[in-house]
Amino acid sequence: MLLSAVVINAAGGIAVGMYFFEHPPDGLLILFPLWNIINRFLLLLMFRFDLMDDAIIVDDNAGPYEVAAGACVVLMTVAIGTFVFDFYWAVVFSMCVAYATNINSLANYLSACGLAC
Repeated sequence: MLLSAVVINAAGGIAVGMYFFEHPPDGLLILFPLWNIINRFLLLLMFRFDLMDDAIIVDDNAGPYEVAAGACVVLMTVAIGTFVFDFYWAVVFSMCVAYATNINSLANYLSACGLAC
């Protein structure tokens, strides 16, 4: 699981970084690949210093509503990023990875704590 998360975060960050070398980014688009690269290093540091174990990985089955909501957010991100804003594919991929690894995890954490609607 850790290896796949590191590889996906690295691939997104590297693909967008190579594109940004040829085409400088507009505005805040640089935040998504930077966040992917930071996530990769944080995961590796946590693994290196034994701060990560099986207990922090959520292994609960997602309900149908959670799957549908996550799929809708990802599909809307892809559609808006690709067709409305005409972003490069790697930028859209990087945005989806940032959602999947951070925002979605935060929403799951908040709902588990009873803090979300």
